[in-house]
Amino acid sequence: MKEADQEAIQLLRNTEVKSKELEAKLLTEAKKKQEELLRNTELIIQGKAQEARREMNAEAARMVKAAIVATVELEPKAIDDALIEKALKGLKAKA
Repeated sequence: MKEADQEAIQLLRNTEVKSKELEAKLLTEAKKKQEELLRNTELIIQGKAQEARREMNAEAARMVKAAIVATVELEPKAIDDALIEKALKGLKAKA
């Protein structure tokens, strides 16, 4: 009987050790997945920010071109892209 009790106690200890090892492993895996999701989210946010900047710059270029056309009453095709870029750089410098 004493031997059976000792075996049962040892079995419980082994089970406890294995459960703690499994818990640690699961926590490590969960942390890795969380970090990966965070990195992916950051990449998505960066991509969206770059896209927004491109769209904003394109809209700014259209607005500058429209303002120049209205001011000097020229045809839009007569306005040089270099002039638009120069105007955009001036706007960016002021901002």
